Amino acid sequence: MHLRAELGRLGFNAQRAEHTALEEILNPRPGKREVWVNQGIIGYGTSGNIALTAATDADASEVVEVVRQFKELARAARQWPEFIERQEYERRLKP
Repeated sequence: MHLRAELGRLGFNAQRAEHTALEEILNPRPGKREVWVNQGIIGYGTSGNIALTAATDADASEVVEVVRQFKELARAARQWPEFIERQEYERRLKP
């Protein structure tokens, strides 16, 4: 899948990075998701993990940049044909 390749290319290497990206792409939330760092993982939202890090604080410049790139990828991916098709398909299934 195109998404997996982009995640790898950009260094989003946490175990749940792909799942977290799909959540952000398909179900964007109007509010801000919390960014956190725990045991060398940059977290996003309540259970999302996006990348490994040596940083220890969510305000570290490395973490801020990783999250910026992650959000940028999610915005761009919403325009990819496979996600547009999926959203149209899901809309048709709703009663």
